[in-house]
Amino acid sequence: MMKYLILPFALLILGCGSVVEEVEKEVEHQSETSISEGKPVVEIRKYKDFDAFYASIVFLGEDVPTVEYRDQLDYEHPKKGIVEFYPKKYYDRHSKNQEVLRGKLEEISKSTQVFWVGEEALPESVSIHNYLHEEIESHSPNARRVINASEKEGVAVDPSVVTEDAYLLYAYTLLGEYDKANSLEQEMCDNTEVGCPEKVDLVVSGRVTDEAGGALSGVTLAVLNYEKEFVSDEEGVLEAIISVRNPDKIRVRLSKQGYADAFLDEYVITAFGESAKMDFSVVLLKPVGVVKVDIGGVGVEVLGSDGSVVVSSVDEGIEVDVMEEFSFVLQKDSIFTKDGSQYKGLADIEVFYFSNGDEIKDSFLGLDIVSEGFDLLDAGLVSFGMPYIKVLGSDGERLAIQKKSPIVVTGFMRNYANNKGLPEFFTKAEWEAIYEYGKASSESFPITWSVTEDLLGRTESEGSFGLLWNLRQDLGVWEPSKYKILNLEGDFQTNFYTHE
Repeated sequence: MMKYLILPFALLILGCGSVVEEVEKEVEHQSETSISEGKPVVEIRKYKDFDAFYASIVFLGEDVPTVEYRDQLDYEHPKKGIVEFYPKKYYDRHSKNQEVLRGKLEEISKSTQVFWVGEEALPESVSIHNYLHEEIESHSPNARRVINASEKEGVAVDPSVVTEDAYLLYAYTLLGEYDKANSLEQEMCDNTEVGCPEKVDLVVSGRVTDEAGGALSGVTLAVLNYEKEFVSDEEGVLEAIISVRNPDKIRVRLSKQGYADAFLDEYVITAFGESAKMDFSVVLLKPVGVVKVDIGGVGVEVLGSDGSVVVSSVDEGIEVDVMEEFSFVLQKDSIFTKDGSQYKGLADIEVFYFSNGDEIKDSFLGLDIVSEGFDLLDAGLVSFGMPYIKVLGSDGERLAIQKKSPIVVTGFMRNYANNKGLPEFFTKAEWEAIYEYGKASSESFPITWSVTEDLLGRTESEGSFGLLWNLRQDLGVWEPSKYKILNLEGDFQTNFYTHE
């Protein structure tokens, strides 16, 4: 899958200096008490309605906010983090702040639980989450630094808060290194001095429909972190309870043969053993075309095709043109099984193309970006058209296009007017420099985000970002692609893969 433009946004993970007053008979209440001062330092309450929640809020503290008047309320949705409020006088003084506050609280109240974290202590899960999301430079979260430090010389974190292994465990999960996370968890459990990481229940509940609103049964929800799968019933409903680490970031893929995939992710950060929730309502789209092939020892034989695809033969493979928007070449050695062996036999190649108006596109755009150069969690991406390719075996199993043996995709970029042409986030002179660099290079795909950074003298904040992206179907995260600009009209080629 490819992306033409990334628009990163700041991710705020904040502490909270507020407590709540008792709302008699309207909340379920749990708290921990500071031994030294005998007052609540962490509270989680459940409110029967929004008015009860709103009436309970007390603003404390006298310090001037770090940003004047805090025109935008700083918070993370309770299902994803914690809430921060500043002295009430700064909201009373400006009607705009009061309107923003109530609007944000309306959103917060949709969660089944609300975190109120006192100044003296944080739940361990929140401490880990905050530390791993701290931005050291640019958009790179601390997770990358923790992993690199651990693999080289030990993790430079404060062991008085939580163990180094706990930081590293969450870091692996955030950056999609699930095998390492699961191996480390086993090591922790085997070590009696460390012990197993905290586990909580994640309650998954949702419904999957087609474009007409009809229920889709037999949809598989794959929890990519834990290699667990669940299937929707006749009403399209999926319900499951999964034991997960706390904190964690759960990434799932919804899939059914003959329909597009959808991806979801959700932070798990709770206290007192509270369960977490993942609720969803997803619409799956039909492919724009399907190509049925027999992959053999001498080539790829086309058995049939339908939809908006045109198939032609090339040496030991086929070329598929999709809606005159993009094309790709599939060779006899392009497809692999889950265990990494070469696949031979019947296969369906399902091809999708999502326009900006397609609702399902949103299930892709917020997924995290993971790369050696920079990482961006809760990524914000904008697409000018998004191809997606899924390959299924004869029994419906998902097959892989491997990173070490990618296929070649040819397409064209679109400008801000959605016409064919180079996007305007680089100047004409910059695009010419990128084109000339690629033309002079001996590499098939010489352009990366780091090349544009060096070539154009731009930092990430100035727009030295990747232009084309691959979605790892096995991990549920984006990785930047290498590519080549073929001409100054916007035609390009890139490598495409779905799995490691």
